[in-house]
Amino acid sequence: MSRREPTRKEIELKNHIDSLLNRTFRLLKAKVPKNEYPNFVIKNDLIRSHYDTLDNTLYLREDDANSIDVIGEEIVGHFPRLKLRTYAMQREPAGLNAYLTRIFGKKPEPTSKEKPEKHVDEFFGYLGRRIIRKIAKPEDNLKKHSGAKPEIKDKEFKRRYIAEHKRPYAFAQQVDLDKLDLPKLYILPNQEVRHRFFRQDPQYNLNKPIQPGKITKRTETGLEKIIKIIGIVG
Repeated sequence: MSRREPTRKEIELKNHIDSLLNRTFRLLKAKVPKNEYPNFVIKNDLIRSHYDTLDNTLYLREDDANSIDVIGEEIVGHFPRLKLRTYAMQREPAGLNAYLTRIFGKKPEPTSKEKPEKHVDEFFGYLGRRIIRKIAKPEDNLKKHSGAKPEIKDKEFKRRYIAEHKRPYAFAQQVDLDKLDLPKLYILPNQEVRHRFFRQDPQYNLNKPIQPGKITKRTETGLEKIIKIIGIVG
């Protein structure tokens, strides 16, 4: 099935988002070809806006097209993380290959597999919400979303959504953005991201070994209570 021609609004949106992506990748000290930037489709029959990795398309509800949180999560969080981590994996040796590289200087074969971790994905999504507020410009015409959220009646979807977002959002909220080495963070393996930042004492120095975590009892934050109200993009 062929893709329909983009609407004028979708073309205008893509121009704005491409400019925002340029700034994002400059911040991350990375180069990504513009022909790999995502496409945009505006659809109002969506349960929620989301980035589809299979066809490299951001599907947006019209009410979300200028939402700083939605655009931040998907375009500054999810998309750059997916793209830069994929690039990094293509350069990384693995297993015996890694051993031979260290010992003999053998040229590594690309690694293409990594266990998906939904919590890590959503950690970057919420980081994107925070980072976009540092790089957005008035001409981006982004604003805090205040429109009506679509009612979600599927209880299983709600349960799964909360399980996937509550914990990573809380940890992404607590990190100090000024202490993060964002270019290195965006290419770290999923497991290392989780071990360094899903804790009460984040390990900011990515050049040092991960220290044993402090075990602390934490109470539910205001953010965790808020995300129970479904309708936030994920």
